[in-house]
Amino acid sequence: MTMELLNPLMWWGALAVAIPLILHFWHQKKGKLLSWAATQWLSEKNMQQSRGLKLDNLLLLALRILMILILVFYLSKPLIHGWGGKSSPEKVHFIQPDKRVVENFRFEIEEAQKKGEKLFWLNSHGEAVKSLTDIPAQNDTRPLDWQSGINQVYQANHLKGHEQPEIYFLNQKTLMNGTHVYVPDTFNLHPLTDTSGAGNQPYILSSDQKKLMVSEAGILSNQTAQPSSAEGKPVHSGAIQVLISHQDKTEKQTITAALKALKEVYQVDLLIDEAAVAQKKYDWTFTDTMPDKFPSSGLLIVSGTDKLPAAKTVIQPNVVNIPFHLNPQTSDMVFNGELPEWIGEVLVKHYQLNPDHQPLSRKQLNTIFKTKKYTPKAENSWFPASLLLVFILVLGTERWIAIRKNA
Repeated sequence: MTMELLNPLMWWGALAVAIPLILHFWHQKKGKLLSWAATQWLSEKNMQQSRGLKLDNLLLLALRILMILILVFYLSKPLIHGWGGKSSPEKVHFIQPDKRVVENFRFEIEEAQKKGEKLFWLNSHGEAVKSLTDIPAQNDTRPLDWQSGINQVYQANHLKGHEQPEIYFLNQKTLMNGTHVYVPDTFNLHPLTDTSGAGNQPYILSSDQKKLMVSEAGILSNQTAQPSSAEGKPVHSGAIQVLISHQDKTEKQTITAALKALKEVYQVDLLIDEAAVAQKKYDWTFTDTMPDKFPSSGLLIVSGTDKLPAAKTVIQPNVVNIPFHLNPQTSDMVFNGELPEWIGEVLVKHYQLNPDHQPLSRKQLNTIFKTKKYTPKAENSWFPASLLLVFILVLGTERWIAIRKNA
């Protein structure tokens, strides 16, 4: 059996026991001079002040110190663990409902089933694992969904928060979205790296046979293409045809400068036209007016959409709506020189150069999964109530003795 204090700093309040001690001894030392008419008939030796401590005063002092200690102990929120006598924490397993994860960790999961350990699916519902062949639909892949499922598991199954969670999941870049997963106690991660897409990382093949791709560090990079079938097919071949169709000259110059900076820094193969060429198909189109026809495959970036009627605003995957105009007066992104980087992010997203199957490092995973102690609401609820009852009894006893003494 072990005891844990959720608010151990409250024990500094135990220093308050000095207050009744100081008051008690000061009161005993001071004494009182009482005038009495027959005082003159008493001998001098009988007129000495009574000093020393009486037994009832010591009892009151002890009760007052005990009240302070009980109150401090109550406010420190004690929790008692281990009434069952187990020396090692019980394991609880969270498994992402993915066939690849189940097959890869089948031995570990089946061993846990044989031992009678608790198994749950790692999704927003947190259902118990009944069969490894009956895998739920893989719809909840965000850390936020996993957090919801873990919370439900601990609340619905009355777990005490001192188990040892074992977490099995697919290691993908989609996990890195700024959301944390808080696990109630020390946990073990079992990430699975999907190698089915290895060697087929998406890339853009430029006119001079250079591959534009995202490196492991998440940065656009160019490298010489090798004549190998293992590289897969490029998502785009040749130069990216860009049309800047803006009526505002300042905005057109700003976008042109940003595209040239992107071309120089990352060697992106761009061919830029500031006026449309007949019968020419463009991969990217920058404009501040909504066209009558929208491209089916190319990317359309429209700025200043907040000034357009709602009926003309179009929402579709290959259309990017920017509510403001791209000039230093209306855009902080342009003013701070961040427009080239933003266009680069649009390039990566449009051509899907940063695939989800790329794994995260152990350091990155540790920034996502964190330990946060969990306190069940109903656990040991009798213990604080008992402390409060003892405090009331001691307080009543102290008051009863004090009143009888002064009566």
